[in-house]
Amino acid sequence: MHLVMLETNGNQRFIFSSPRLRDSVGASSLLTKLEQWTAHELLATGAAAAWCTARGLPDDREPHESQWVSQSSGKVIFLVDTPQQAKDVIGAVTRTALAEAPGMDVSGVFISLPTPSDPQPGSVYVTESALKEIHAEAARYALQRPPAEARFAQLPFLARAKDSSLPASPPLATRDEAKDDRQDALSLTSRVRRYRAYQARLDLLKTGVNRSPDLLDKQALLIRDPTMLAKKLHQVFVEGIEPVGDEGRPSPEESIARGAKEFGPLERAIQTNPDASSTASPDTDSGDYTFLSKVAVIHIDGNGVGGIMKDLNDSKDRVAPAEFQEEIGCDRDDPDALRRFLLAVNERLQNAVEHAFAAAWTRIDELSHRDDKRAGREHAAIPVVPVILGGDDVTVITSGDYALPFAAAYLRYYEEATGNDPILRYLTPPEGQDTGPMTAAAGVAIVKRNFPFHIAYELAEKLVERAKKVGKTAQPPCSTLDYHVLFDTTVLDPDEAMRGYERFTTRPFRLLNDETPSAPCTCDDGSRTAGSGDGEGSASADSSTNGLRHESWEATCRRVARFKGVPLGSTDESRNETDLEPFPRTRAARIRGLLSADVRERAAHRDDDATDAPTAEASDRETPGSETPEEKEDRETPSHRRARDEWEAARKEVGTWIDTELGGLGAVFDLLELSDLLELSDLLPPSFFELSLPDLGKNINAASEATE
Repeated sequence: MHLVMLETNGNQRFIFSSPRLRDSVGASSLLTKLEQWTAHELLATGAAAAWCTARGLPDDREPHESQWVSQSSGKVIFLVDTPQQAKDVIGAVTRTALAEAPGMDVSGVFISLPTPSDPQPGSVYVTESALKEIHAEAARYALQRPPAEARFAQLPFLARAKDSSLPASPPLATRDEAKDDRQDALSLTSRVRRYRAYQARLDLLKTGVNRSPDLLDKQALLIRDPTMLAKKLHQVFVEGIEPVGDEGRPSPEESIARGAKEFGPLERAIQTNPDASSTASPDTDSGDYTFLSKVAVIHIDGNGVGGIMKDLNDSKDRVAPAEFQEEIGCDRDDPDALRRFLLAVNERLQNAVEHAFAAAWTRIDELSHRDDKRAGREHAAIPVVPVILGGDDVTVITSGDYALPFAAAYLRYYEEATGNDPILRYLTPPEGQDTGPMTAAAGVAIVKRNFPFHIAYELAEKLVERAKKVGKTAQPPCSTLDYHVLFDTTVLDPDEAMRGYERFTTRPFRLLNDETPSAPCTCDDGSRTAGSGDGEGSASADSSTNGLRHESWEATCRRVARFKGVPLGSTDESRNETDLEPFPRTRAARIRGLLSADVRERAAHRDDDATDAPTAEASDRETPGSETPEEKEDRETPSHRRARDEWEAARKEVGTWIDTELGGLGAVFDLLELSDLLELSDLLPPSFFELSLPDLGKNINAASEATE
């Protein structure tokens, strides 16, 4: 008996080798085809029939369940009886990938396993050592094989594609390839991915519909790409007409070319033209849709999934014996337990991701519907565009004001789904507990509508990395959320973009499950505490900022509401009755400007300290090199002193509650961006504040009824 593993390699390169969103969507969809191709070739080569015959199993249209070991996105592991069968399946699948997904790198390896003397149904023995051995074999093989790009000859007389260094390819032999794609000099890799993108987007919509009954009734509101979102919103915001319904979306049976016409504007209007004129006509490819002035790229990744797969035996043994027997169908010490457990984890994790994805989508529908109703306009579209849904990774595009509610809702629902699952709740429990929800990290990059997608995605990935450092080291571990607003196309380095405001933010935020949202964070991400190093004289103004490091999302929402003078759980009518005073917006804007200036002044000081050349400015400071790096960073700048003075003036003007309820000077940066006091900084919709704090992760309609 032989254990076979097929996997895709260089997935990030394959997905994001082109800056165009449609390429990325199509590429991501193609990566999910590996399982389908493998199942087909197991049947086509006869390996599946031979497996069933040897064990007296019925030969069906699909490989028998006992032949599979793992079925996850981008990697499949299965069993065959002979080395030739392994070679046949690997060869057939890699050829299929070469033909149907040019540029995708698929490789396969196999190892021998002891064959039972009397093969019977279920008598499949896959150990953790065997799984480690086949992964080691794959690593050894990877060092010997040429890269996927080497398959494409590049001779001097070949025309180069405009999208890459690969040679240009003639159009596909299909009549429904998009007209602009047929006219452009594209590589074969790009042609296939772009062609695949249309159906991939429909599949993502179908996933949401299948997982949420609420979305099933609102299919006319589901949007497959940002251009369609802009068009539908334009009809309501600008033209004031009824939005198109189901009849406005081509059915799968219709020509794909009808839908493909909308893909050309996608790259030009949203991704690839950051300097497009804001005065263009809405009828042009780069139309200015002011209601969609900012969009957000959201990337979400689960925590601890890799650790589960690396130590399967330990993960398996965490599950209570009775529940393991009931859910997996065998005892934990059964020879076939590991294989069955791995398959169950793959399936349940995918279900949890899809459930959280659809539930968060539904939540944004509820919020946006209430906002549209309040504004007296038609609810034309749910401002969520799914991009990637594979494994424990999720990527979506939303309108900028619904991005944070979507991310927070997804994290809540993901924890809920994994915490209630009888198997998954045992896999990553907090220290000292037997069970607990799995956690995840979300990064939200909020950019202008026409900002390049691949740069926004890279920023979102960096934000996920930052969030993971906090969530994994917190006690107990928790889901985390980080975001950044980036409108400057000249700053392309994500680290550089985020470095400037580290001192004045409590991000990344923690998503807590208990009733103590303001519990101090014990995590250690190596970053400085917001508001630290302000000197003796700043103690009163910044007394609370040291305790706000990585504040909970719930507490932050409470502070934003108080900053605006709007109590959480209020309606339009009840808000008029409140006597809560908002923070003075003019003074808040001045404080933010001074904090930004503080960042620039500190950077200038660092540059001065990096050189030994004496300057007039340096003569007024201590001798360069006489201070530690921490002391140098802690120098108070003139702008920071002025910011403290502004805060002190605000305290005298509106009351000391700004220290206790807003968190002090170090929290103002977050509060300003999350409120609607600054242009392009309204990151939370009005409906968001109609929820009371305990209801932030619940169905808005139920919460609203309870409030009323």
